[in-house]
Amino acid sequence: MEEGSQSILAKLFDKTAFETFIQECLQAKLQTYPTNNPLYSLITKTHYALTQSTPLHTENKIILEKLTQSIDKPMKVAVIGQFSSGKSTFLNALLGKEILSSGITPVTAKVCEITYGDEMTLEIFYKNGKSMNKPISYLNETDEMEVTKIAYYKLYVPLPLLKEISFLDTPGFNSQNESDTDTTNAILEEVDGIIWLTLADNVGKNSEKEILQMHIKRYASKSLCVLNQKDRLKNQDEIDTSLNYAKKAFEGFFEDIIAISAKQALEAITMQLHKQGIDKHDESFLQHGLLMQYHNNTKDTQNTSQDSTLAGYENSDKSYDKKIAALFLESNIQAVIDFIYKVIRPQALQAKEYRILRQLRTLIVQEKRKIHRVNRAHKSLDTMLQIYVEKVRFNALQSGLEKAFQKLFVALESQFDNLTQKIYNSFEMQPITIIRETKRLFGLKRQHKQIKEVNILPKDKLLSALHNDDNEFIRDFKRFGFSLSEFGNDFETFIRNQIKELANDLEEWREQSLQSLNFAYSQDMALSDGIIDRHFRTEVIMNAIFYDYEKKMIECVCFLQSELSFLQKSLANNFQNAVALCLERLSFEVQNAITKHKNDPDTLPLYNPTLENVRNLINLGLHFTIYQENLSLNFPLYKKALWNLTQSLTKMYDIKHGVIEEWIVTNQQKYKILESCEDSIKQYR
Repeated sequence: MEEGSQSILAKLFDKTAFETFIQECLQAKLQTYPTNNPLYSLITKTHYALTQSTPLHTENKIILEKLTQSIDKPMKVAVIGQFSSGKSTFLNALLGKEILSSGITPVTAKVCEITYGDEMTLEIFYKNGKSMNKPISYLNETDEMEVTKIAYYKLYVPLPLLKEISFLDTPGFNSQNESDTDTTNAILEEVDGIIWLTLADNVGKNSEKEILQMHIKRYASKSLCVLNQKDRLKNQDEIDTSLNYAKKAFEGFFEDIIAISAKQALEAITMQLHKQGIDKHDESFLQHGLLMQYHNNTKDTQNTSQDSTLAGYENSDKSYDKKIAALFLESNIQAVIDFIYKVIRPQALQAKEYRILRQLRTLIVQEKRKIHRVNRAHKSLDTMLQIYVEKVRFNALQSGLEKAFQKLFVALESQFDNLTQKIYNSFEMQPITIIRETKRLFGLKRQHKQIKEVNILPKDKLLSALHNDDNEFIRDFKRFGFSLSEFGNDFETFIRNQIKELANDLEEWREQSLQSLNFAYSQDMALSDGIIDRHFRTEVIMNAIFYDYEKKMIECVCFLQSELSFLQKSLANNFQNAVALCLERLSFEVQNAITKHKNDPDTLPLYNPTLENVRNLINLGLHFTIYQENLSLNFPLYKKALWNLTQSLTKMYDIKHGVIEEWIVTNQQKYKILESCEDSIKQYR
């Protein structure tokens, strides 16, 4: 695009109007979100701030999408414990249906997320990234071979409780497979609450303490210890004894310790189903069961006691059998729900908000740090280009090219001297007869013959010798022509080495800049997929810097080689004609002087050419002054080429300095946008 067109477009493109348009788009996007939670706006603003100069990195995009999805996602509660601690029975009691298989089966070695769905379905996620829906019975039918291909399960259940809470059934810590423990530890990092399940009649074992010390202690504020199977104890005294022992043994590990009987809760629910004539395999129970009703009451009256909650639904429907209600109350399962809603839920909401804000600020800080280091890299690039001109000039002085160029003229002048000497030495002394007339008396004349030795140039003989392609002078001048060509090649080699050195400097700059950015960015960020690397390598180094420098430097090489080539061809083409003209002129001067001398021997002398006379004619014929001007004197071709090079590199730096300054200013503008976004995050609530 021409410069004028760009200027017109720049005027037409109103940046303020464009920013307004972007903000309107962002506001329109916010309207599509399901709630008015201000976190949506903050995430959108962060997304906008991160995409001002470079495309949003895939990892950042995924993070923002996950944060957006997590705003209204149900909190996650992980159910963990050693094998055979009754996790499946406990979760079945919470779900109100025997869905999960009990005992040690292949499926218990995988994480199962239990979340809300409009109908009960099972989704299998495989390690190859694929997923597939399966019938619920698949949980009890899968074999060990099939399980090795599975990453995790997702069980969708139409239980309203799961709209607010998702449960994670995890592998036990005392599994034989070390990866099970690693999987469980990874889950603990992300969940909002933890329910540690152990047996009421076998609590406080050393193996449990070791596991808790190693894996659970740092999650104490959001952890609940559930002593399951309290129905196996004889009376309340034994239950209290077990609770007291657990509180001492597990001191500092949990927020609270509760004794329950998942079996009694599940039995009460089954009795309730039977009482209402609902088959236990009917999914409609999930909308009618005791636990379902308890959950609804809990949401409405979270500050009421367990007894009043139970009395509430007992009084509301006299059809409830007191035995069922008593059994349900005996199970104490509602204490778990209480803990989830009164302890975990408030902490989870606060933690979720804190986590979202922290991650948003982390993204902003990373991007700010990246911009700062990119600008620092640009400044170091500017410094490198600034000193590059002096570096080339210094390298030229160290290269020996100037001395080599000076030797060229010395060699040429020596060849001119040799040719001059050859021609001068070719003069031969030959006798000529001079007739003199003298006057006698009475006007009579008398002639006297006089023999003189004069310098005669054997023109034809010498011309034949000097025009022979095998004569030493032609060979010497050809060698000199090759020397000119070789110097041009040497200069090109020097320049290409400087270009290569520039490329190496740029590559070193790129590596150092990327290394610096490694400390500003996570290992899996833009460096991993090459966004910044491609920007530095392609947009900065190649397109904006290297190609332009290379072009200008090669132009200087072409200039010198062209001038040297002209001198080489001129010398080769003119040699024979110049020699012929020189000999012709010398021969003419000799013969003309002899003729004149014969006519007037007393007045007109013979012509005895000097070495200087021959040299002057050689210089004239072979255009010596041109070679002298281009190969010697104050501003020869080499110095002229070097001067052109430094001038070109200086002008090039001025241009690139302006480009780099534009990059820095653009980044500073983005930095301000990021700072504004960071201020919004800090000021949130």
